[in-house]
Amino acid sequence: MTFTFTLEKLLEFKEREAVELRKGYEEAIGKFETIGYELYRWLKARETLDESQHEDCQTGTTIAAIQSRQMVRENVETTIARCQVKTNAARKEMAKRKEEWQAATIECKKYEKMKGRKWEEYQHEMKKQEQKFIDEIASRQVLRSRSR
Repeated sequence: MTFTFTLEKLLEFKEREAVELRKGYEEAIGKFETIGYELYRWLKARETLDESQHEDCQTGTTIAAIQSRQMVRENVETTIARCQVKTNAARKEMAKRKEEWQAATIECKKYEKMKGRKWEEYQHEMKKQEQKFIDEIASRQVLRSRSR
């Protein structure tokens, strides 16, 4: 008698599902990092623009240059706001995928634990049958020795 776990196919499916969800989570991390880096670059650009504007104010500049810089700053601020929205959406997506992956991993562990219990039950039953067989052989030997 060989050991067969009746839910083996389901366990394999759950394992594949967990692997796929892990890949999706890793992709979400990559997307979040990309968008986050883009946000960082725009924040850095705003900082550079502010420093440049501060230097121009100290050295003196034309009103047209100030207006031009102000328009550039407004465009940068708009872009930063859009990037922040994208970053927050990517963060939420990453968190959602992480939860899905963790739930699938937990589900997989449950089936693995059930398989472990079934294996232990199988081993116990095999030992019981082996002991029963040994007892039968011993009783036959006793009967044979008495009949002589």
